[in-house]
Amino acid sequence: MTDLVFREIKGLPVRAMLVFLYSISDKNIINQYLIKPLSNISDTKSFSIEQLVEKNITVANYTIHNSIDKMFGAIMKGQSVLIIDGLNRGYAFNTEKYPKRQEGEPTTETVIKGPKIGFIEDINTNIGLVRSICRDPNLKFEKTQIGRRTKTDVVICYIAGVTNSDYIEEMKNRLSKIDTDGIIDSEELAEYLKDSIWSPFPQVSASERLDSFVSGLLDGRVGILTGSTPFSLIVPCSLHILLSSPEDFYENWIISSIIRLTRYIALLLSMTLPAAYVSLISFNVALLPRELVFTIGTTRSEVPFPSFIEVLLMELGVEFLHEASVRLPRGVGQTVGVVGGLILGDAAVRAGVVSPGMVIVIALTAISSFIIPSYSLSLASRVVRIPLMIISTIYGIYGLVMGMILIFIHLVSLTSFSENYLTPWGEYGEDSFKNTFFRMPVSVAKKRPKELRPEDSIRQKNTDNWRDWW
Repeated sequence: MTDLVFREIKGLPVRAMLVFLYSISDKNIINQYLIKPLSNISDTKSFSIEQLVEKNITVANYTIHNSIDKMFGAIMKGQSVLIIDGLNRGYAFNTEKYPKRQEGEPTTETVIKGPKIGFIEDINTNIGLVRSICRDPNLKFEKTQIGRRTKTDVVICYIAGVTNSDYIEEMKNRLSKIDTDGIIDSEELAEYLKDSIWSPFPQVSASERLDSFVSGLLDGRVGILTGSTPFSLIVPCSLHILLSSPEDFYENWIISSIIRLTRYIALLLSMTLPAAYVSLISFNVALLPRELVFTIGTTRSEVPFPSFIEVLLMELGVEFLHEASVRLPRGVGQTVGVVGGLILGDAAVRAGVVSPGMVIVIALTAISSFIIPSYSLSLASRVVRIPLMIISTIYGIYGLVMGMILIFIHLVSLTSFSENYLTPWGEYGEDSFKNTFFRMPVSVAKKRPKELRPEDSIRQKNTDNWRDWW
């Protein structure tokens, strides 16, 4: 290894060697608190080697390892190991210093109001960020390593006395069963935590926002922090969590409720609007107003393709533009998305390839998918859209209804950590509905979600009579 350093210590009465990786170790700590104190020891006769090391080194954390494998593992994590001739153990000092970027605003979950800080790729920094907001002594972090080669640090986060112990044990059990070469990103880890790997809908909530993560812990959920990635995981996950935004609680509750309701409408439109358009103009024209039928018929009179091919071509065009805007540099990508959409849409209509109505439908569908806060849920809605279009092309509006029923059956049967994906709807009474479709005032939400079965269900003890209107 080009960055592996063997530094011999001259100040001890016996041969000693300090071994560390230069690229991921803090050179200042090594020089000032390890090499310099050991090299300047004056009295080496009154104390044993162990006493000399423990007396002169002031590094806060060190561990004694009795095997070569553990010593090498410590070195690979950025620790410095002191090996002394004649001793069957080594001293591993915490000198790790990984390259990392500064904390900043999350790039995937931007908000107008609220905290502007998110997680980064350093797990110790992320733990500190969580503690900076939640200073409860019951906040627990349990670290483990996953991956035979990457040895990725994974931290289980929860609040003891709030989070149901069944979730904690289940999380530990699922993580202990993972046996792989390595975990690079938290989404890879999420694949192992899903109840159903065949569902397109996300069953683990992923976020790089600090406030979203802490809010989940306060509700009684279990969080996961993964080394080398800024995205945290929260379980159990449900549909209404994926349609909620942290900004909901930073704005007036009436306004937030209206905005949240529009997200549910946007999810429905994102999945069904193209299929509904195809079924209405191909099979169920009688359901449309006469004037609208004449308008659509006039604009489609020169289009050479059936409605299904027309919508499929437009969907492919939108997906191409979306992928191009994501892969290109930020400034160029935004230009490609806006200009490409305008030019292609106008050119397609002028060439008679698609009708103006189809352009409007696809544009509304794309905008609806962008409204969904969870990117994974947005992708799932795009995946579901194609089968609904196919079945609507064959059976019309009845096919669309049948497809929606099948999707609903799938969502009802879906679980996340054994909790129903559609909770709390239909299970836990009116208290659980206070923060689902609508965001109720903070003073009203006095209890944690019942579906999580928290050990401490009381969120706040304010019992002012004028607030007890719900």
